[in-house]
Amino acid sequence: GEGKSIIVDALELLCGGRGGAEALRGGGERADAAATVELPAPDVQLQQTLEEQAMLDNTIFIFMSDHGCHFMTRNAEYKRSPHNASIRIPLIAQGPGFNTGEEIPEVIGNINIMPTLLEAAGVPVPDSVKGKSFLPLMTDKKARKEWKNTELIQISEAITARAIRTPDWCYCVVDRSPDATHH
Repeated sequence: GEGKSIIVDALELLCGGRGGAEALRGGGERADAAATVELPAPDVQLQQTLEEQAMLDNTIFIFMSDHGCHFMTRNAEYKRSPHNASIRIPLIAQGPGFNTGEEIPEVIGNINIMPTLLEAAGVPVPDSVKGKSFLPLMTDKKARKEWKNTELIQISEAITARAIRTPDWCYCVVDRSPDATHH
């Protein structure tokens, strides 16, 4: 049988909300072609096999990206800039600890993915891990209030830059020295 699919407004995911997506939609064919993405739901045969082996209830499915894309509307690159369209990523999780249907508005970085998965699997997070599990944000209002809500962003290759992202602001510093990496 065919698996169900999740239809996602990719521009809304990558542009930080409907306002950013609507602004980009006026940007020509490239933006229109990328307006929606069909994500396959976890493979039905895989789910059936996991269920037959009594493993489905202990399996986490993750869909994510390592970067967003502003479709060259901000600079000559697709992804290397501190704009929301480049730094926001899709993250969809299904499985133990993630089946609350919550949308998490807090600022979460890729560095927090591994400790979150370890916690969801019941594995202790080593003290040396720099990230923090965001699993408590799914159910604990106090954890949401105490969340740092700030992430460091590193930009390299096209430019050398660092940025700090908060819920309301992104502050970026670019190295414009002659020996900085610029292609």
